[in-house]
Amino acid sequence: MVETLFQYLDRVCPHWETMSTRVVNARLNQIGWVNISFLHRTRDPVPGNLIIERFTSREVIFFNHQMREYITIEEYFMIRYGRRLASPNRPVIRIIPRNSLEEEEVTVENLYPMEVIAIE
Repeated sequence: MVETLFQYLDRVCPHWETMSTRVVNARLNQIGWVNISFLHRTRDPVPGNLIIERFTSREVIFFNHQMREYITIEEYFMIRYGRRLASPNRPVIRIIPRNSLEEEEVTVENLYPMEVIAIE
């Protein structure tokens, strides 16, 4: 069964939107690894752990080498995938792959808007 990240959070952590990020992340850590799919591109599911960050797709800025300028994750999704984010002010999700020995640092390569993640 595939469900959106929002459906998954509602099921495993009811009222997650009214809780602190720390509490929701502790709950997600307690659950452990899940199979993560992406709604914006075709890719095999990634087994990993989810972490909700405290910043949004509109706030995260990174240097896009192809464009040679700084852009936000929100802008990247429009430019790269033609996808306008419906909720750019929601927190981004960091994915820690199952085979990672320790938490990876926060980089744009492992940050995703909540709305493009599904859980299998």
